[in-house]
Amino acid sequence: MSLALTLSVLAVPLILGILAGAARLFPEPDAAIGALNRFVLYLAFPTLIVVGMVDRDFTVPTNPAFYVVIPAIALAMVALIAIARPWLRGKAGAIVLTTLFGNTAYVGLPVVEGVLGPEALGVGALAVAIHVTTSMIVGPALLLTWSENGDGSGALRRALQKVVRQPLAWAPIVGFALRLAPPEVLGLGSSLFAPIGKTASPVGLFLIGLFIHTHGRALSFDALLPVQIMAKLLALPAVTAAVVLGCQQLEWLTTTEGAVLILLSAMPTAISTFALAREFETDTEQVTVAVVATTLASALVIPLVAGWMSP
Repeated sequence: MSLALTLSVLAVPLILGILAGAARLFPEPDAAIGALNRFVLYLAFPTLIVVGMVDRDFTVPTNPAFYVVIPAIALAMVALIAIARPWLRGKAGAIVLTTLFGNTAYVGLPVVEGVLGPEALGVGALAVAIHVTTSMIVGPALLLTWSENGDGSGALRRALQKVVRQPLAWAPIVGFALRLAPPEVLGLGSSLFAPIGKTASPVGLFLIGLFIHTHGRALSFDALLPVQIMAKLLALPAVTAAVVLGCQQLEWLTTTEGAVLILLSAMPTAISTFALAREFETDTEQVTVAVVATTLASALVIPLVAGWMSP
């Protein structure tokens, strides 16, 4: 699937959600948003990650650097945002979440396949698993502790307690564990559950569209929006490229592993960040704008990074 078609597929359910709101298909839009949000957060997105791990045939990389690069880059980005936190008007947590948590599964893996070939999908799936685990630990925790309503003492502990109750945090580990099952069981399970996972992004975008129509007046296209776009689509890929190239000079990463990591870093903000912000009732409007804006802007950024990474 081409990038243009992928982004078009993302746009259609978003527009349908807006139209559904305008047509008043749901007597209580907030109730519908809440129900759909619970579906994608507790069922569809975790299933998407688990099935992705089970379906991919990959050789586990032996370079230890591969397993620490994504967490190390996440911590570097958190440090940069922490430095700028006094100027971010209580939105530093939302910016951390929308920067770290990229759309690596639904958009990223097809891009990896298109640029590097199907043989890179195994490494890509493993990188997605590490990415989701890291983002689910760091992103929501700082969303809750660095928000305007963060309550200081004990906030991080309480935030982590909320995060570990999310199925999405455990999905990569479950996917790894299921790979030990017999192939025939895995094949049957993938056939049964893959359709549920495939609904994650379309339903997620539909409910974002419904939210935009219902709460459009609360959405703020302020001075922080360019910061969110630059942090996600410029700063994160730049930091990733610097770390990857350094590791490759030391022969800690292969060419394919480095290319996969750089490509995935250029993906737009994950749709699931809206579901998380909505679930935690924190900075939902700020996250919504970031999802839509980075998805649109990625149409310019991804081709540039893909061209650089092409063999």
